[in-house]
Amino acid sequence: ELNDEMNDGAFLTSLSVCLESNIGREYLYRYLQQTFCDEIAIFLQSMRKFHQQTSDKERFMVARDVVKSCVENEATFTVNISYELRQQTLGKMKLLEQVFFEKDDLTVPKDLF
Repeated sequence: ELNDEMNDGAFLTSLSVCLESNIGREYLYRYLQQTFCDEIAIFLQSMRKFHQQTSDKERFMVARDVVKSCVENEATFTVNISYELRQQTLGKMKLLEQVFFEKDDLTVPKDLF
């Protein structure tokens, strides 16, 4: 199947097709790492994982990992985003953490990031 993807080059037709293709995603992530930095590739991989989750609890757990590894100021793979966006995201996560630890009716929006 991967050979078919490589041979027909269909993953090169658009970004959405590229992201749906295993080989297309792999090439894109390698390109981003080599051209820009590891942080953006890791962040995009994390976003894909976040959007694949089917429950709010799963989305919350992945979101918490993303914030800790990519958004917090001292994160290992801090992405370069504006101060306002960083503060907004951290504020949303803080509210979600309060709900997660105090109540059972957690709703994590798919557009959190």
